[in-house]
Amino acid sequence: MSQALSVYPQPYRHQWPEGTLWAGWAYPPRHYHQWADLVYRWVRHVVERYGKEKVQSWKWEVWNEPDVGYWQGSWDEYYKLYDFAAEAVKRALPQARVGGLDSTGPADPHAADFLRKFLGHCAGGSNYATGAKGAPLDFVSFHATCNPKLVGDHVVMGSAATCNRLTRGSASFGPSPS
Repeated sequence: MSQALSVYPQPYRHQWPEGTLWAGWAYPPRHYHQWADLVYRWVRHVVERYGKEKVQSWKWEVWNEPDVGYWQGSWDEYYKLYDFAAEAVKRALPQARVGGLDSTGPADPHAADFLRKFLGHCAGGSNYATGAKGAPLDFVSFHATCNPKLVGDHVVMGSAATCNRLTRGSASFGPSPS
């Protein structure tokens, strides 16, 4: 969150490792319409800079790991942040793909609960930005951080461990399709 919009602007930068990590940047905006305007202007800027065709191939993720300390607001405040950001992205570039919530992964019970409630909000909750039912959700993302290893000059994720975590985590969403 920009310092000018944060409900908790001071301290804004984290102090690591001796101080707090969760500073002003991790808090909700004071004004959601101004937040939406910032997002809208950012999307328009990158469309002008890189071109519509290139930018509409991007996935627009709203926040990072709001299921842990990177988000210092409530879950409802995250839904509101998401709704205003998604509306602004789609207004600036209707073909854009918007999603998230880039949680820590559905195998963690807290992250699975956050994801389940977020999906419910997107499917049928009241949209904070538009007043309509639901919110646009073109993709769901999470961090796959299982057993990474350095191979040459890049990191390779442990796909077997990631698949096992996904299977365990998605079991809480109901039966698997046959």
